[in-house]
Amino acid sequence: VEHHGQSAGVLRLDQQDDAPHMFEVSILVSPDKYRLGIGQAALRAARRLHTRLTMTAHVLSENSISHTLFLKAGFLNEHGRYISRPKGA
Repeated sequence: VEHHGQSAGVLRLDQQDDAPHMFEVSILVSPDKYRLGIGQAALRAARRLHTRLTMTAHVLSENSISHTLFLKAGFLNEHGRYISRPKGA
């Protein structure tokens, strides 16, 4: 993930063994780039690039910033996991 041509973080999608179209999202934004909307933009870009995938994320209960991030990026909280499904699914 880049911001104005500089490294700003990492977004990784790991395929789930039991579901070929389901990927676990991991995201990390550099501390000096917090509060710039980079995480949300990265998640939305991943959704636009991978329109047929279901993306999931596990967020620790005490990580309120990540909970807000996934909700603002359009993920739904279902039974403690965040999920973004393909449109129409």
